[in-house]
Amino acid sequence: MQRSTAAADTTQAILVTLWNAAMALGGIFGGLLLQSSGVTVVAASAAALGAGSLLIVAGARHHAFPNTQTTP
Repeated sequence: MQRSTAAADTTQAILVTLWNAAMALGGIFGGLLLQSSGVTVVAASAAALGAGSLLIVAGARHHAFPNTQTTP
């Protein structure tokens, strides 16, 4: 039981670190994009990244949570 607790703690620490790094990099790249290209390009980039993320989540949902219920 001790090993699984340590693994969960390590996994949570990695998750928090990656989340914070993603927020920092998003701010840096967003600021650079805003400075070089303007607001319209930032909005279009955000929309494209959001659409791509939505497609990945929609596709992975069926793989991660397969329908195991049988219909009577």
